[in-house]
Amino acid sequence: MLERNITLARVLAYLSTLPLVAASIGQLVGFDAINMPLVACAYAAVTIAFIAGIHWAMYLFYESKCPHNLMLSSSLLVLLSWSTMLVNLMSMMLLVQAGCLVFQLFIDFGLKRRGFYPQWLFTVRRNATIISVVMLIILAVL
Repeated sequence: MLERNITLARVLAYLSTLPLVAASIGQLVGFDAINMPLVACAYAAVTIAFIAGIHWAMYLFYESKCPHNLMLSSSLLVLLSWSTMLVNLMSMMLLVQAGCLVFQLFIDFGLKRRGFYPQWLFTVRRNATIISVVMLIILAVL
């Protein structure tokens, strides 16, 4: 991969955490014109679906090398993530979203060990997940 594309991927990955950071800051400063936890929950669900799409593609193209059926695990995580939005318990919703992101990171760790990810990509993925999970937890406890 070209160095400029690696740099772009890094920048985009970290920028993708900004909505969760903004929602957490908004909640901390008392900005209540928008339901910040709900925005964060919806954004996290979209992020989980996006990562699941990556896992689907990996499984479709490299089924024999995958540790398990990534289409199944990804689909279950997306369904869990989106179904939490039907429950009117915001803290639980946010914590389940955080848990889904962590579970996806463990899947990616297994994929990295099998050579699917270069180290730089896994590092960015790990860092973006840590930022996202911390922001979701902050929102869950406020």
